[in-house]
Amino acid sequence: IIAVDKIGYNLALQFSKKGYKVTVCCADLISHETKGMTRDDYRRELMNIFSDSDVEIAFDIESMIVSLAKPRKIFLINRTGVFSEEVYLQLVPGLVAGDTIIDCCDSSFELTEKRENELANMGIAYLGVGIAGDEYSALAGMSFFAGGTKANYDNVRNLLVAVSSHFHGIDCCPHVGEGFAGRFVQMIFGGLEYSILEAISEAIMMLEHFLGYDGAKIHDILCEWNESEMGGYILGVFSDIVSCTDTETGSYITDVVSDKAGYSRNVAR
Repeated sequence: IIAVDKIGYNLALQFSKKGYKVTVCCADLISHETKGMTRDDYRRELMNIFSDSDVEIAFDIESMIVSLAKPRKIFLINRTGVFSEEVYLQLVPGLVAGDTIIDCCDSSFELTEKRENELANMGIAYLGVGIAGDEYSALAGMSFFAGGTKANYDNVRNLLVAVSSHFHGIDCCPHVGEGFAGRFVQMIFGGLEYSILEAISEAIMMLEHFLGYDGAKIHDILCEWNESEMGGYILGVFSDIVSCTDTETGSYITDVVSDKAGYSRNVAR
């Protein structure tokens, strides 16, 4: 796994727990300077993350490739972007026919097709795979939207099933079509998700500012809506959030939270 953040690191831990031999190569040490840390500090942090696991750590791509038995399956994971051509160009020469690249970055449609076609001529499989989840779901199970050929997908399906989420007995790692189909489905998924988030947010704003309801009252209304045909995972999350209070001020968390994206668990029901 060539990774750049905790999503990739946690996915490596989950693969290891499932009995797979895993080597992690930190792309931060390859493609750009790490954030506010020296390289030695970052190395120590990585070693600490994997200290209680059987995951091997490689600090360059060549060492990672050598550590893996053929045919190799290599995940590229960067949830917020793509790896530079520098990383890609270092990786490909070390691979041979029969190896597979599972690209879980936000690569473009054009780049996905270009890489799939050029690697097919070398006998190397390439799948552009969309993902849904964060560093926490990487440990519990993520959703994957796999593109590429059906034959290449079938060759790695067992790996995706091992670390995917499951819903009513269904593995959340389908093959959604050829070529860049995985990228397309991820784009549609993201668009739908954020449209729903926006619609619910505007409804909450009207309940609070036009009707004067507090978090507890809005929570009850959203719970009622969630029992109707509008119900779903996202609405359920919103119903929990609006009734959460900030541990420092005692105010509802929606009244004090900054208008920023990120993670915080400094809340209590």
